[in-house]
Amino acid sequence: MKTTNKSYAKGLIACALLIFSFQLSFAQWSTSGNSLSTGNFLGSTNATDLVFKTNNTTRMIIKSDGNVGIGTTNTSGFLLSVDGKIRAREVRINMDTWADYVFADTYKPMNLTELELFIKKNKHLPGIPCEQEVITSGISINEITLSLIQKIEEITLYTIEINKKMADLQLLVAKQQAELELLKNPQPVKP
Repeated sequence: MKTTNKSYAKGLIACALLIFSFQLSFAQWSTSGNSLSTGNFLGSTNATDLVFKTNNTTRMIIKSDGNVGIGTTNTSGFLLSVDGKIRAREVRINMDTWADYVFADTYKPMNLTELELFIKKNKHLPGIPCEQEVITSGISINEITLSLIQKIEEITLYTIEINKKMADLQLLVAKQQAELELLKNPQPVKP
């Protein structure tokens, strides 16, 4: 019995020292603000994730590789992964290219007949992912922005082409109407 009591006492002392040590460490960190100097930081010195919880539920994680998850612990190799809605006043995305190549003299958009056949067969625009692909894999904002700008610029080219054809048809109709009026009301031939 004496051995058990000594072991128990040693365990209590170790526990008390651990709690005291924790309190001393925690006492150095103030919830009302901290003054840090070089070398102070919040985090770990090993390959351990830093987890933020409220109501015993993980809300945010900084993985040991530096990737951050908000609302998720699965960052899947992304620097920032968010499972939920994001509100921002502005989001700026850097692009390496833009769709102005559509306006180059050498660019030829798909003709409208081919485009119609493609849409009937595939149920989406060429160069735009289908619904299932987006649901399954998500979508890159850079890629879809570039694709949508390309489509807007192609629609602009189609509109210009259709407008030219409509202007030509209006001239033809006006000419034919004038000829029809002459046939209806022939002018007397002067001797």
